[in-house]
Amino acid sequence: MKKEEKKEKNIWAYYIKMIFVFIIVSGVVSLLSGILLDYSIFYKYGTKFLAEAIYAIFVLVVMLLFHNSYVFTGRKEGFKKSLKYGIPIIAITIYELIINILGYNGAPLGNIITAFFFCISVGFAEEFLCRGWLQNEFIERFGDTKKNVITSILLASSIFALMHAANFLYQDVFQTIMQIINAFGLGILLGTIYYKTKNIWSVIFLHAAYDFAIFLGEVGYVKDCTYGTLTNSIALVTMIEIFLLVALWILGSIYVLKKCNFPDVKSSRKKNSTIILSMAIIFLLFIIPYGLLVPEYKDYLVCYNYVKIEDFNNYTTHYPHYERYYINSNRDDIVYSTNGERINEIITNSNHAYEFRKEGYSKLIIKNINTAYEKIIEYDGVITDFQVVENQNKYYIAVLTNENESTIYYSDYMMKENLSNENEFLNDLEASFVKFELPEMDRIGYVTFSDNDEKYVFMESKAYDHFIIKNGSLYLIDEN
Repeated sequence: MKKEEKKEKNIWAYYIKMIFVFIIVSGVVSLLSGILLDYSIFYKYGTKFLAEAIYAIFVLVVMLLFHNSYVFTGRKEGFKKSLKYGIPIIAITIYELIINILGYNGAPLGNIITAFFFCISVGFAEEFLCRGWLQNEFIERFGDTKKNVITSILLASSIFALMHAANFLYQDVFQTIMQIINAFGLGILLGTIYYKTKNIWSVIFLHAAYDFAIFLGEVGYVKDCTYGTLTNSIALVTMIEIFLLVALWILGSIYVLKKCNFPDVKSSRKKNSTIILSMAIIFLLFIIPYGLLVPEYKDYLVCYNYVKIEDFNNYTTHYPHYERYYINSNRDDIVYSTNGERINEIITNSNHAYEFRKEGYSKLIIKNINTAYEKIIEYDGVITDFQVVENQNKYYIAVLTNENESTIYYSDYMMKENLSNENEFLNDLEASFVKFELPEMDRIGYVTFSDNDEKYVFMESKAYDHFIIKNGSLYLIDEN
Protein backbone atom coordinates (compact mmCIF):
# COMPACT_ATOMS: atom_id res chain seq x y z
CA MET A 1 0.00 0.00 0.00
CA LYS A 2 1.12 3.51 -0.73
CA LYS A 3 2.56 5.47 2.15
CA GLU A 4 0.56 8.23 3.72
CA GLU A 5 0.35 11.28 1.51
CA LYS A 6 2.50 14.23 2.50
CA LYS A 7 1.21 17.53 1.22
CA GLU A 8 3.58 20.43 0.62
CA LYS A 9 2.28 23.87 -0.21
CA ASN A 10 5.36 25.32 -1.87
CA ILE A 11 6.37 23.03 -4.73
CA TRP A 12 9.48 25.05 -5.56
CA ALA A 13 10.77 24.97 -1.98
CA TYR A 14 10.47 21.19 -2.02
CA TYR A 15 12.08 21.03 -5.45
CA ILE A 16 15.12 22.95 -4.20
CA LYS A 17 15.20 20.71 -1.12
CA MET A 18 15.29 17.63 -3.37
CA ILE A 19 18.14 19.10 -5.41
CA PHE A 20 20.18 19.52 -2.22
CA VAL A 21 19.35 15.95 -1.16
CA PHE A 22 20.42 14.74 -4.61
CA ILE A 23 23.73 16.65 -4.33
CA ILE A 24 24.37 15.11 -0.90
CA VAL A 25 23.57 11.61 -2.19
CA SER A 26 25.86 12.13 -5.20
CA GLY A 27 28.64 13.43 -2.95
CA VAL A 28 28.46 10.44 -0.61
CA VAL A 29 28.45 8.03 -3.55
CA SER A 30 31.45 9.78 -5.15
CA LEU A 31 33.32 9.51 -1.84
CA LEU A 32 32.56 5.80 -1.53
CA SER A 33 33.53 5.21 -5.16
CA GLY A 34 36.84 6.99 -4.60
CA ILE A 35 37.60 4.85 -1.55
CA LEU A 36 36.86 1.64 -3.45
CA LEU A 37 38.52 2.76 -6.68
CA ASP A 38 41.51 0.45 -6.22
CA TYR A 39 39.17 -2.54 -6.10
CA SER A 40 37.36 -1.70 -9.31
CA ILE A 41 37.04 -3.96 -12.30
CA PHE A 42 39.28 -2.64 -15.02
CA TYR A 43 38.70 -2.40 -18.74
CA LYS A 44 37.11 0.64 -20.24
CA TYR A 45 34.00 1.02 -18.07
CA GLY A 46 35.00 -0.98 -15.00
CA THR A 47 35.43 2.00 -12.71
CA LYS A 48 32.24 3.65 -13.95
CA PHE A 49 30.33 0.40 -13.44
CA LEU A 50 31.53 0.25 -9.84
CA ALA A 51 30.49 3.87 -9.18
CA GLU A 52 27.01 3.43 -10.68
CA ALA A 53 26.46 0.12 -8.89
CA ILE A 54 27.24 1.83 -5.58
CA TYR A 55 24.94 4.67 -6.62
CA ALA A 56 22.09 2.23 -7.33
CA ILE A 57 22.48 0.50 -3.97
CA PHE A 58 22.68 3.80 -2.11
CA VAL A 59 19.57 5.21 -3.81
CA LEU A 60 17.72 1.96 -3.12
CA VAL A 61 18.51 2.38 0.58
CA VAL A 62 17.31 6.01 0.47
CA MET A 63 14.06 4.90 -1.24
CA LEU A 64 13.42 2.37 1.50
CA LEU A 65 14.18 4.94 4.20
CA PHE A 66 11.59 7.21 2.56
CA HIS A 67 9.14 4.26 2.70
CA ASN A 68 8.97 3.88 -1.09
CA SER A 69 8.95 0.07 -1.02
CA TYR A 70 5.56 0.13 -2.77
CA VAL A 71 7.55 0.83 -5.97
CA PHE A 72 8.34 -2.90 -5.92
CA THR A 73 5.27 -4.31 -4.19
CA GLY A 74 2.40 -2.21 -5.57
CA ARG A 75 0.12 -3.15 -8.45
CA LYS A 76 1.61 -2.55 -11.86
CA GLU A 77 1.12 -3.43 -15.50
CA GLY A 78 3.02 -6.40 -16.88
CA PHE A 79 6.57 -5.94 -18.15
CA LYS A 80 5.86 -6.76 -21.79
CA LYS A 81 2.70 -4.67 -21.85
CA SER A 82 4.60 -1.75 -20.33
CA LEU A 83 7.27 -1.87 -23.02
CA LYS A 84 4.77 -1.02 -25.75
CA TYR A 85 4.60 2.52 -24.37
CA GLY A 86 8.33 2.82 -24.99
CA ILE A 87 8.17 2.14 -28.74
CA PRO A 88 9.97 5.46 -29.57
CA ILE A 89 12.88 4.48 -27.30
CA ILE A 90 12.94 0.94 -28.68
CA ALA A 91 12.97 2.23 -32.27
CA ILE A 92 15.92 4.58 -31.63
CA THR A 93 17.72 1.86 -29.66
CA ILE A 94 17.41 -0.65 -32.50
CA TYR A 95 18.56 1.96 -35.03
CA GLU A 96 21.63 2.90 -32.93
CA LEU A 97 22.47 -0.77 -32.38
CA ILE A 98 22.38 -1.48 -36.12
CA ILE A 99 24.54 1.56 -36.94
CA ASN A 100 27.09 0.81 -34.23
CA ILE A 101 27.28 -2.91 -34.97
CA LEU A 102 27.88 -2.17 -38.65
CA GLY A 103 30.60 0.31 -37.68
CA TYR A 104 32.18 -1.99 -35.10
CA ASN A 105 35.88 -2.57 -35.74
CA GLY A 106 37.00 -4.59 -32.79
CA ALA A 107 37.46 -3.93 -29.09
CA PRO A 108 38.53 -5.97 -26.05
CA LEU A 109 35.69 -8.19 -24.88
CA GLY A 110 36.19 -6.77 -21.39
CA ASN A 111 35.27 -3.32 -22.69
CA ILE A 112 31.97 -4.60 -24.07
CA ILE A 113 31.14 -6.56 -20.91
CA THR A 114 31.89 -3.65 -18.58
CA ALA A 115 29.93 -1.29 -20.86
CA PHE A 116 26.96 -3.67 -20.68
CA PHE A 117 27.00 -3.84 -16.88
CA PHE A 118 27.72 -0.11 -16.62
CA CYS A 119 24.59 0.69 -18.64
CA ILE A 120 22.49 -1.70 -16.54
CA SER A 121 23.75 -0.08 -13.33
CA VAL A 122 23.00 3.39 -14.76
CA GLY A 123 19.46 2.23 -15.56
CA PHE A 124 18.95 1.01 -12.00
CA ALA A 125 20.58 4.02 -10.30
CA GLU A 126 18.92 6.79 -12.31
CA GLU A 127 15.47 5.20 -12.51
CA PHE A 128 15.44 4.38 -8.80
CA LEU A 129 16.42 7.98 -8.11
CA CYS A 130 14.39 9.97 -10.64
CA ARG A 131 11.28 7.86 -11.12
CA GLY A 132 11.08 5.49 -8.14
CA TRP A 133 11.95 8.15 -5.57
CA LEU A 134 11.77 11.76 -6.79
CA GLN A 135 8.77 11.50 -9.13
CA ASN A 136 6.76 9.58 -6.56
CA GLU A 137 7.72 12.04 -3.84
CA PHE A 138 6.54 14.99 -5.94
CA ILE A 139 3.23 13.36 -6.87
CA GLU A 140 2.49 12.29 -3.31
CA ARG A 141 3.00 15.82 -2.03
CA PHE A 142 1.22 17.77 -4.75
CA GLY A 143 -1.58 15.43 -5.74
CA ASP A 144 -2.43 13.26 -8.74
CA THR A 145 -4.44 15.70 -10.82
CA LYS A 146 -3.29 15.84 -14.42
CA LYS A 147 -1.61 19.22 -13.95
CA ASN A 148 0.21 18.12 -10.79
CA VAL A 149 1.32 14.82 -12.31
CA ILE A 150 2.75 16.57 -15.37
CA THR A 151 4.48 19.13 -13.13
CA SER A 152 5.95 16.34 -11.00
CA ILE A 153 7.22 14.49 -14.07
CA LEU A 154 8.80 17.70 -15.39
CA LEU A 155 10.51 18.44 -12.06
CA ALA A 156 11.89 14.91 -11.71
CA SER A 157 13.03 14.99 -15.35
CA SER A 158 14.80 18.31 -14.84
CA ILE A 159 16.86 16.79 -12.02
CA PHE A 160 17.53 13.79 -14.28
CA ALA A 161 18.77 16.21 -16.96
CA LEU A 162 20.92 18.17 -14.51
CA MET A 163 22.67 14.95 -13.49
CA HIS A 164 24.30 15.05 -16.92
CA ALA A 165 25.77 18.50 -16.21
CA ALA A 166 28.69 16.68 -14.57
CA ASN A 167 29.85 15.92 -18.12
CA PHE A 168 31.09 19.52 -18.28
CA LEU A 169 34.18 18.12 -16.56
CA TYR A 170 34.95 15.75 -19.43
CA GLN A 171 33.79 17.35 -22.65
CA ASP A 172 32.96 20.65 -24.32
CA VAL A 173 30.05 22.84 -23.21
CA PHE A 174 28.02 22.45 -26.41
CA GLN A 175 27.94 18.64 -26.33
CA THR A 176 27.03 18.68 -22.65
CA ILE A 177 24.15 21.12 -23.21
CA MET A 178 22.86 18.89 -26.01
CA GLN A 179 23.00 15.89 -23.69
CA ILE A 180 21.14 17.77 -20.96
CA ILE A 181 18.36 18.73 -23.41
CA ASN A 182 18.07 15.17 -24.71
CA ALA A 183 18.06 13.77 -21.15
CA PHE A 184 15.25 16.13 -20.18
CA GLY A 185 13.05 14.93 -23.05
CA LEU A 186 13.92 11.27 -22.47
CA GLY A 187 13.19 11.70 -18.75
CA ILE A 188 9.73 13.02 -19.52
CA LEU A 189 8.91 9.95 -21.63
CA LEU A 190 10.32 7.54 -19.05
CA GLY A 191 8.40 9.41 -16.36
CA THR A 192 5.07 9.15 -18.17
CA ILE A 193 5.65 5.46 -18.90
CA TYR A 194 6.36 4.83 -15.23
CA TYR A 195 3.32 6.82 -14.11
CA LYS A 196 1.08 4.89 -16.48
CA THR A 197 2.44 1.40 -15.76
CA LYS A 198 3.93 1.71 -12.24
CA ASN A 199 6.47 -0.83 -13.53
CA ILE A 200 9.94 0.36 -12.54
CA TRP A 201 11.57 -2.62 -14.29
CA SER A 202 10.29 -1.62 -17.72
CA VAL A 203 11.76 1.91 -17.52
CA ILE A 204 15.04 0.49 -16.18
CA PHE A 205 15.17 -1.86 -19.17
CA LEU A 206 14.37 0.90 -21.69
CA HIS A 207 16.92 3.25 -20.14
CA ALA A 208 19.70 0.62 -19.98
CA ALA A 209 19.07 -0.64 -23.53
CA TYR A 210 19.14 2.89 -24.97
CA ASP A 211 22.37 3.71 -23.13
CA PHE A 212 24.05 0.48 -24.26
CA ALA A 213 23.12 1.11 -27.90
CA ILE A 214 24.80 4.53 -27.65
CA PHE A 215 27.84 3.28 -25.73
CA LEU A 216 28.39 0.42 -28.16
CA GLY A 217 29.44 3.04 -30.69
CA GLU A 218 32.12 4.29 -28.34
CA VAL A 219 33.24 0.78 -27.36
CA GLY A 220 33.60 -0.03 -31.05
CA TYR A 221 36.44 2.40 -31.52
CA VAL A 222 39.85 0.81 -31.21
CA LYS A 223 41.03 4.33 -30.47
CA ASP A 224 39.22 6.38 -27.87
CA CYS A 225 37.91 9.58 -29.37
CA THR A 226 36.93 13.07 -28.40
CA TYR A 227 35.24 15.97 -30.19
CA GLY A 228 37.24 18.35 -32.33
CA THR A 229 36.59 21.90 -33.49
CA LEU A 230 32.94 22.89 -33.41
CA THR A 231 31.77 24.79 -36.49
CA ASN A 232 28.42 26.45 -37.09
CA SER A 233 27.46 23.72 -39.58
CA ILE A 234 28.32 20.92 -37.14
CA ALA A 235 26.43 22.69 -34.35
CA LEU A 236 23.38 23.00 -36.62
CA VAL A 237 23.45 19.30 -37.56
CA THR A 238 23.82 18.26 -33.92
CA MET A 239 20.96 20.51 -32.82
CA ILE A 240 18.71 19.16 -35.55
CA GLU A 241 19.37 15.58 -34.41
CA ILE A 242 18.85 16.40 -30.73
CA PHE A 243 15.67 18.42 -31.27
CA LEU A 244 14.22 15.65 -33.44
CA LEU A 245 14.95 13.19 -30.64
CA VAL A 246 13.36 15.46 -28.04
CA ALA A 247 10.30 15.95 -30.27
CA LEU A 248 9.99 12.16 -30.52
CA TRP A 249 10.24 11.79 -26.72
CA ILE A 250 7.66 14.53 -26.13
CA LEU A 251 5.18 13.09 -28.63
CA GLY A 252 5.64 9.67 -27.04
CA SER A 253 4.90 11.23 -23.65
CA ILE A 254 1.72 12.87 -24.94
CA TYR A 255 0.59 9.53 -26.37
CA VAL A 256 1.13 7.80 -23.00
CA LEU A 257 -0.53 10.61 -21.03
CA LYS A 258 -3.65 10.22 -23.17
CA LYS A 259 -3.80 6.61 -21.98
CA CYS A 260 -3.65 7.60 -18.31
CA ASN A 261 -6.64 7.95 -15.99
CA PHE A 262 -6.63 11.16 -13.96
CA PRO A 263 -9.23 11.85 -11.24
CA ASP A 264 -9.96 15.33 -12.61
CA VAL A 265 -10.17 14.39 -16.32
CA LYS A 266 -12.83 12.30 -18.02
CA SER A 267 -11.48 9.37 -19.97
CA SER A 268 -11.45 9.85 -23.71
CA ARG A 269 -11.44 7.36 -26.54
CA LYS A 270 -10.10 9.77 -29.13
CA LYS A 271 -7.85 8.21 -31.72
CA ASN A 272 -4.14 8.89 -31.49
CA SER A 273 -3.37 8.26 -35.15
CA THR A 274 -2.07 11.84 -35.63
CA ILE A 275 0.46 11.42 -32.82
CA ILE A 276 1.57 8.01 -34.11
CA LEU A 277 1.98 9.37 -37.66
CA SER A 278 3.95 12.36 -36.35
CA MET A 279 6.29 10.06 -34.40
CA ALA A 280 6.87 7.94 -37.52
CA ILE A 281 7.71 11.04 -39.60
CA ILE A 282 10.10 12.37 -36.94
CA PHE A 283 11.84 9.00 -36.71
CA LEU A 284 12.35 8.96 -40.49
CA LEU A 285 13.70 12.52 -40.34
CA PHE A 286 16.07 11.52 -37.52
CA ILE A 287 17.71 8.67 -39.42
CA ILE A 288 18.62 10.92 -42.36
CA PRO A 289 22.47 11.11 -42.35
CA TYR A 290 22.72 14.88 -41.98
CA GLY A 291 26.45 14.63 -41.32
CA LEU A 292 27.02 13.77 -45.00
CA LEU A 293 25.78 17.25 -45.91
CA VAL A 294 28.58 18.86 -43.87
CA PRO A 295 32.09 18.01 -45.20
CA GLU A 296 33.85 18.75 -41.91
CA TYR A 297 31.44 16.60 -39.87
CA LYS A 298 33.50 13.45 -40.47
CA ASP A 299 36.47 15.15 -38.81
CA TYR A 300 34.46 16.31 -35.79
CA LEU A 301 35.13 13.05 -33.98
CA VAL A 302 38.88 13.16 -33.32
CA CYS A 303 40.60 9.93 -32.33
CA TYR A 304 43.86 9.82 -30.46
CA ASN A 305 46.95 9.45 -32.61
CA TYR A 306 48.28 5.96 -32.01
CA VAL A 307 48.35 2.68 -33.89
CA LYS A 308 48.10 -0.94 -32.84
CA ILE A 309 51.20 -3.09 -32.52
CA GLU A 310 50.96 -6.88 -32.59
CA ASP A 311 53.33 -9.70 -31.60
CA PHE A 312 54.48 -7.71 -28.61
CA ASN A 313 55.09 -10.23 -25.85
CA ASN A 314 57.54 -11.73 -23.38
CA TYR A 315 57.79 -8.44 -21.52
CA THR A 316 57.72 -7.50 -17.87
CA THR A 317 56.21 -4.26 -16.61
CA HIS A 318 57.83 -2.03 -13.98
CA TYR A 319 56.17 0.90 -12.22
CA PRO A 320 58.79 2.74 -10.13
CA HIS A 321 57.73 5.99 -8.53
CA TYR A 322 60.24 8.80 -8.14
CA GLU A 323 60.13 12.02 -6.22
CA ARG A 324 63.63 12.65 -7.60
CA TYR A 325 65.69 10.86 -10.21
CA TYR A 326 69.45 11.25 -10.75
CA ILE A 327 71.64 10.61 -13.78
CA ASN A 328 75.37 10.41 -13.07
CA SER A 329 77.52 9.55 -16.06
CA ASN A 330 81.31 9.55 -16.51
CA ARG A 331 82.59 9.62 -20.06
CA ASP A 332 86.04 9.43 -21.60
CA ASP A 333 86.48 12.04 -24.30
CA ILE A 334 89.38 12.32 -26.73
CA VAL A 335 90.79 15.79 -27.19
CA TYR A 336 93.39 16.58 -29.86
CA SER A 337 96.07 19.26 -29.47
CA THR A 338 98.82 20.31 -31.82
CA ASN A 339 102.45 20.98 -31.00
CA GLY A 340 104.02 22.23 -34.19
CA GLU A 341 103.35 19.51 -36.74
CA ARG A 342 102.72 16.91 -34.07
CA ILE A 343 99.15 16.03 -33.08
CA ASN A 344 98.68 14.90 -29.50
CA GLU A 345 95.77 12.75 -28.42
CA ILE A 346 94.58 13.45 -24.87
CA ILE A 347 91.97 11.37 -23.10
CA THR A 348 89.90 13.35 -20.60
CA ASN A 349 87.24 12.19 -18.24
CA SER A 350 84.07 14.26 -17.98
CA ASN A 351 81.27 13.96 -15.46
CA HIS A 352 77.62 14.75 -16.20
CA ALA A 353 75.11 14.77 -13.38
CA TYR A 354 71.42 15.72 -13.61
CA GLU A 355 68.53 15.81 -11.21
CA PHE A 356 64.86 15.42 -12.18
CA ARG A 357 62.16 16.35 -9.68
CA LYS A 358 58.54 17.50 -9.48
CA GLU A 359 57.73 20.84 -7.97
CA GLY A 360 54.16 21.62 -6.99
CA TYR A 361 51.48 20.05 -9.16
CA SER A 362 52.55 20.95 -12.67
CA LYS A 363 56.29 21.65 -12.82
CA LEU A 364 59.19 19.37 -13.72
CA ILE A 365 62.65 20.66 -12.75
CA ILE A 366 65.70 19.39 -14.67
CA LYS A 367 68.94 20.53 -13.03
CA ASN A 368 72.59 20.19 -14.05
CA ILE A 369 74.15 19.40 -10.68
CA ASN A 370 77.66 20.35 -11.80
CA THR A 371 76.72 23.85 -12.96
CA ALA A 372 73.54 24.41 -10.90
CA TYR A 373 71.79 25.49 -14.11
CA GLU A 374 68.19 24.26 -14.24
CA LYS A 375 65.16 24.27 -16.51
CA ILE A 376 61.66 24.62 -15.12
CA ILE A 377 59.11 22.99 -17.43
CA GLU A 378 55.51 23.86 -16.55
CA TYR A 379 52.59 21.82 -17.92
CA ASP A 380 48.90 22.59 -18.39
CA GLY A 381 47.72 19.52 -16.49
CA VAL A 382 48.64 18.03 -13.12
CA ILE A 383 51.73 15.83 -13.22
CA THR A 384 50.67 12.34 -12.12
CA ASP A 385 54.11 10.80 -12.50
CA PHE A 386 57.31 10.94 -14.52
CA GLN A 387 59.79 8.32 -15.67
CA VAL A 388 63.44 8.42 -16.75
CA VAL A 389 64.27 5.13 -18.47
CA GLU A 390 67.89 4.24 -19.25
CA ASN A 391 67.93 2.18 -22.42
CA GLN A 392 71.45 1.16 -23.49
CA ASN A 393 72.96 4.44 -24.73
CA LYS A 394 69.81 6.59 -24.39
CA TYR A 395 67.59 8.08 -21.71
CA TYR A 396 63.85 8.18 -22.34
CA ILE A 397 62.05 10.88 -20.36
CA ALA A 398 58.26 10.73 -20.06
CA VAL A 399 55.91 12.96 -18.05
CA LEU A 400 52.28 11.95 -17.48
CA THR A 401 49.74 14.71 -16.84
CA ASN A 402 46.05 14.26 -16.17
CA GLU A 403 43.35 16.88 -16.60
CA ASN A 404 40.09 15.37 -17.89
CA GLU A 405 42.19 13.28 -20.26
CA SER A 406 45.89 12.34 -20.23
CA THR A 407 48.89 13.80 -22.00
CA ILE A 408 52.34 12.23 -22.27
CA TYR A 409 55.32 14.55 -22.80
CA TYR A 410 58.21 12.50 -24.16
CA SER A 411 61.84 13.04 -25.14
CA ASP A 412 64.59 10.70 -26.27
CA TYR A 413 67.06 13.54 -26.83
CA MET A 414 69.43 12.60 -24.01
CA MET A 415 72.13 10.16 -25.11
CA LYS A 416 75.26 9.23 -23.19
CA GLU A 417 77.40 10.51 -26.04
CA ASN A 418 75.78 13.97 -26.23
CA LEU A 419 75.58 14.83 -22.53
CA SER A 420 77.01 18.26 -21.94
CA ASN A 421 77.52 20.75 -19.13
CA GLU A 422 76.69 23.62 -21.43
CA ASN A 423 73.49 25.46 -20.56
CA GLU A 424 72.31 25.09 -24.14
CA PHE A 425 72.05 21.33 -23.66
CA LEU A 426 69.15 21.66 -21.21
CA ASN A 427 67.54 24.29 -23.44
CA ASP A 428 67.65 21.83 -26.35
CA LEU A 429 66.33 19.05 -24.12
CA GLU A 430 63.31 21.17 -23.15
CA ALA A 431 62.58 21.91 -26.82
CA SER A 432 62.80 18.22 -27.76
CA PHE A 433 59.70 17.08 -25.83
CA VAL A 434 56.80 15.89 -27.99
CA LYS A 435 53.20 15.56 -26.83
CA PHE A 436 50.89 12.53 -27.10
CA GLU A 437 47.19 12.84 -26.28
CA LEU A 438 45.72 9.74 -24.67
CA PRO A 439 42.61 8.45 -22.91
CA GLU A 440 42.83 8.68 -19.13
CA MET A 441 45.94 6.85 -17.95
CA ASP A 442 46.17 4.96 -14.67
CA ARG A 443 49.96 4.69 -14.41
CA ILE A 444 53.25 4.98 -16.28
CA GLY A 445 56.42 2.89 -16.11
CA TYR A 446 58.61 0.88 -18.46
CA VAL A 447 58.95 -2.63 -19.88
CA THR A 448 61.88 -5.02 -20.09
CA PHE A 449 62.23 -8.14 -22.24
CA SER A 450 63.46 -11.64 -21.53
CA ASP A 451 65.39 -11.97 -24.80
CA ASN A 452 67.09 -8.54 -25.15
CA ASP A 453 68.20 -5.48 -23.21
CA GLU A 454 65.70 -3.04 -24.70
CA LYS A 455 63.47 -0.89 -22.51
CA TYR A 456 60.50 1.25 -23.51
CA VAL A 457 58.20 3.70 -21.75
CA PHE A 458 54.97 1.88 -20.92
CA MET A 459 51.51 3.18 -19.91
CA GLU A 460 48.35 1.52 -18.65
CA SER A 461 44.99 3.26 -19.09
CA LYS A 462 41.96 3.26 -16.81
CA ALA A 463 40.40 0.97 -19.42
CA TYR A 464 43.27 -1.49 -18.95
CA ASP A 465 44.68 -0.77 -22.41
CA HIS A 466 48.48 -0.88 -22.69
CA PHE A 467 50.63 1.58 -24.63
CA ILE A 468 54.34 1.90 -25.39
CA ILE A 469 56.48 4.59 -26.95
CA LYS A 470 58.94 3.03 -29.38
CA ASN A 471 61.26 4.93 -31.72
CA GLY A 472 59.43 8.12 -30.92
CA SER A 473 55.97 6.76 -31.87
CA LEU A 474 53.01 5.79 -29.70
CA TYR A 475 51.54 2.31 -29.99
CA LEU A 476 48.55 0.50 -28.53
CA ILE A 477 49.51 -3.10 -27.72
CA ASP A 478 47.01 -5.46 -29.31
CA GLU A 479 46.35 -8.13 -26.68
CA ASN A 480 43.14 -9.62 -28.11
